[in-house]
Amino acid sequence: MKNEEAREDIRAEEHYELFRFLMGQYCLQEENIESVPDIKSWCEEHGMEENEEDRPLKIVMEEGACKLLVRENLSGESLERRMNALRMRGQMIKQVPYDWADMLDDTRKKLAYLFLKEYARTLPGINEDQFREDEWAMGEMKRLTFIRS
Repeated sequence: MKNEEAREDIRAEEHYELFRFLMGQYCLQEENIESVPDIKSWCEEHGMEENEEDRPLKIVMEEGACKLLVRENLSGESLERRMNALRMRGQMIKQVPYDWADMLDDTRKKLAYLFLKEYARTLPGINEDQFREDEWAMGEMKRLTFIRS
C-alpha cells in the first residue's frame, strides 16, 4: 500500500478540510487557501522567488495576509522525497528515538506535516533551520493529535 500511495498523485481539493482546519489553528483565514497548478509559476507571476520545481505547499504574504498556496495535483513521488528528507534529518538528531517519517503513515498526516513545516518557516527564530522546522512541526503534530509519541 505504501508503494502504491507513493506513486499516486494527490488532488489538493480532496484535502481542503484538512487545510481549512490547519489554517484555523493558526488564526489564518480559510479564504486565503489558493489551489494553483504550479507554485513556482504562481510565484514568478507575482514577483516572488521560488526555486523548487514541484513544491507542494507554500505560505506567502500577499496584500498583508498569509496565503496558503497548494499545488492542485501533488506528486506522490514528490511527497515521498520530502518524507525521505525528513527521515534523513531525523537520523541526524540524537534525541529523536524513532523515525519521524514512519509516524506519517498516511497522506493526511504527510500533508499536515508539510503545512506545519511551511508555517514554521514564518516563525521568528526558526526560519531556514530545517531541523528546528521539523522539530516544531512534529511537536505540533503531537499537540494536534495527528500522531502519538
